[in-house]
Amino acid sequence: MIVCRSCQFENAAGDQFCGSCGLFLDWAEEPVQGAPQPGVIEPIIDPLPVEIPAKPSTAAVPAGLVRCPNCGIANAATRTFCQSCGQGLVTPDPPRPPEKASPDDAGRRPVNRLIPVAIAGLLVGVAAVVVLMSGLMNPGGGDDPGTATSSLPGASPSAPAATRSAATQAPASPSAPSATPSPTPVPSTSPPAPAVLDGIAFTGVRDSNADLYLVQPDGSGLVRLTDHPAADNSPAWSPDGTRIAFASNRDGNSEIYLMTVDGSAVQRLTDDPGRDGNPAWSPDGTRIAFVSDRAGNHELYVVGVEGTNLLRLTNQGAADLTPAWSPDGAQIAFASDRLGNREIYVIDADGTGLLRLTRHGGRDATPAWSPDGTRIAFSRDVDGRLQIAVMNADGSGLRRLTNDSVEATYPVWSPDGRTLAYRSKRDGTYDLYLVAAGGGEPTPLILGVTDDLDPAWR
Repeated sequence: MIVCRSCQFENAAGDQFCGSCGLFLDWAEEPVQGAPQPGVIEPIIDPLPVEIPAKPSTAAVPAGLVRCPNCGIANAATRTFCQSCGQGLVTPDPPRPPEKASPDDAGRRPVNRLIPVAIAGLLVGVAAVVVLMSGLMNPGGGDDPGTATSSLPGASPSAPAATRSAATQAPASPSAPSATPSPTPVPSTSPPAPAVLDGIAFTGVRDSNADLYLVQPDGSGLVRLTDHPAADNSPAWSPDGTRIAFASNRDGNSEIYLMTVDGSAVQRLTDDPGRDGNPAWSPDGTRIAFVSDRAGNHELYVVGVEGTNLLRLTNQGAADLTPAWSPDGAQIAFASDRLGNREIYVIDADGTGLLRLTRHGGRDATPAWSPDGTRIAFSRDVDGRLQIAVMNADGSGLRRLTNDSVEATYPVWSPDGRTLAYRSKRDGTYDLYLVAAGGGEPTPLILGVTDDLDPAWR
């Protein structure tokens, strides 16, 4: 008899397989009768499933056998797998000593282990953002996200839907006011802008005193600009219409003054014992030409509007009077009797380039340049009476505009160059009249019982 090492069943000595568990009876600890010869090759038969002993035997096995490392059953040395549990019977290679980790590998394995965790966290975050954005884009459970901002002031139709919806659905802070309060206005400390006026300024003798007045070209809107016991005369507009230069003897001597168009902010520009008059403002607004006898004779001067940079333009023994700037500011026309008879001249603004324009046996005076710079109006002595005439800027093309029986003088151009204003004694006193630049019947601007003189049109 031979006892099966697996199930302890006693089998006949000639049996090759256990009659109980079917395992190969290759050896026995206590053979009853005879034992199989060592080295005999037995047929390989797949074992049936059996219960694996809790503690495989570690007893030595005879030569030609090998113990299964799993279940402890002895198998023929030629077998590849255990006939009891099917475990491979190949002896494993001896374990190799662990390799030393290089410095480059110091953090590799922990990082590799963290990669799946990081990816999983990223996926969870993306999913949360998608869910949140879906709720913001569709808070009403299926409404068009674009309609939520269609009535929002300032919302751009092309803005991303999520941005527009988020802006619409963002709750207002409970402590924030519903509307931004308007800031309290701070009083301005800068001076107000100066007034600008248009029309015809002139010298009016009212109440036996000469002052400055303003009237519109249709004769309406008469305004008194100055009211001073002294005589104010000869007004001249600044190019921007905010100030007027004029002559006055309010300090005891005739000087040039400046004031704003409402008659305020009066300041004296010249201060000399001689008499200064006939101011004319340069087109760029920086200088004023005037007449002065401070050197013993009436000559032309130019001074800056701040009262500096005084320049004497003429120096003759005769009188040079009534300066008028060309529109480009390059020349000044004036009247002079330097050759024994009063004629019209032009001179460059620096005092050079003197040119005589008229050669008349009578008297030519009070020149005025047209707005386009092509013509000059002036007064000419005709049969002992001054009349209004026009000529080209070079002295050619002379044309007479008035033919009154009394004096007509001091012409000035309208801003559009179509009309001239002048003073005349047609009704016994000096009054202001208008006449077309091409000629025609004059019309009165102001008629009164006192004199109106020195028109200046802007």
